[in-house]
Amino acid sequence: MQRALAVALDHGCDTRAARAYTNFYGNLVDAGLIAEGERVFLDGITFCEEHDAATFTNCLLATRAEALEADGRWDESLALAQEQVAHAVLSPINRMHFLVSMAGISARRGAPEAADLLDRCVSEALSTGEPQWVVPTALARADWHWFAGRDGPAIDDVQLALDRAEGPRLVAMASVWARRVGLDVPVPVTAGASPYDTALALLDSDDPDDWLAALPQLDDLGAVPAASFVRRRLREAGVRSIPNGVRATTREHPAGLTAREQEVLARVCAGMTNEQIARALFISAKTVGHHVSAVLSKLGVHTGQDAAAAALARGLTPQPRGTGAGNLGRRSRSARAQRGAGSWTPDPRPKEHPMPLFMDVHSLADGVAPGDVAKAHMADLQTQSKYDVNYLRYWVDESEGKIFCLVEAPSADAAATVHKEAHGPVADEIYAVREGS
Repeated sequence: MQRALAVALDHGCDTRAARAYTNFYGNLVDAGLIAEGERVFLDGITFCEEHDAATFTNCLLATRAEALEADGRWDESLALAQEQVAHAVLSPINRMHFLVSMAGISARRGAPEAADLLDRCVSEALSTGEPQWVVPTALARADWHWFAGRDGPAIDDVQLALDRAEGPRLVAMASVWARRVGLDVPVPVTAGASPYDTALALLDSDDPDDWLAALPQLDDLGAVPAASFVRRRLREAGVRSIPNGVRATTREHPAGLTAREQEVLARVCAGMTNEQIARALFISAKTVGHHVSAVLSKLGVHTGQDAAAAALARGLTPQPRGTGAGNLGRRSRSARAQRGAGSWTPDPRPKEHPMPLFMDVHSLADGVAPGDVAKAHMADLQTQSKYDVNYLRYWVDESEGKIFCLVEAPSADAAATVHKEAHGPVADEIYAVREGS
């Protein structure tokens, strides 16, 4: 597959290269090589978008949703699938691909919409006649029935999957569930390697210690039906010390944002471009674009500016204007031109500030690392509220070893106090400033 991709790229065969990227990534995900597929996905999505290969872009994103699901990143998978189904122009097969991920995650989390979504997916999968859709959708519905105590419907769906399964991977998927529900399977069983499949494999053991070991993973995934099943099973086995699990209110962000998405949202609220966010978080701009798309989908908005307003209204960020970063005087025209999906331009007009503005200057003889500055700034944001301080933005001049911080504060001393408590080093100089036009 790598050879086919290289030949297509060398000879400028754009359509063949896009197809090769799609197939290469799909094969890696099917083999459980999620991490190895990351670079293929990033390169492939960039190539397809640059060459207007919309069909293959959708194929890559559909496989991406599947990969995120398999990797236990259910929030990201669900957000991506929902965004594509709601807004993208999809072929029936690509739409099916996204729906399979949506149905599987909804079922495992016991979501209210799971029943209708599962029935719809199984019906559409059967209409295609293709095992690659029938088997996973039937097993997703079997999962939903089984952990709710509906053994008969679960067995029926597993039998459907067994009857339609072709090829080692699909046969293995169906046979694992067949053993689980008590059906005879004459073929060797190989458990999946995803976090969820690994946890379920522990449940197939007769040892309650294995059941206990599965609970943290199920709780982390938000797999409430399976986790409830395990706790009920442990109580029936006489186990007394059973972890209560993580409360949903503490496990989940109010908008369902992952930790990385929260970092991205904070920077979107500060008016940073995708390129600037990529530099601050040490990831690619294309990856930032996908995180931004997920954030917009979860907040139910369409632009970065709307996301900032929604975050402020819902209290989703400590200080919605406070996580800027950049290199002073080095913002290039190309960076402005390369804004990706979801990035936005801050209003350039002067703003009224309710408190005095200060610009402080740190001079570091031993040099400055942008990553260290970003961590220090995040510490400021976590500390500043009790002093009525708001660190707005910062800039780094690596060649001169200088950091410049713009801050709203009741006084220069209050601004310095936040620095000192958050991370120690205070500014060498601080100036009262006014924002111009």
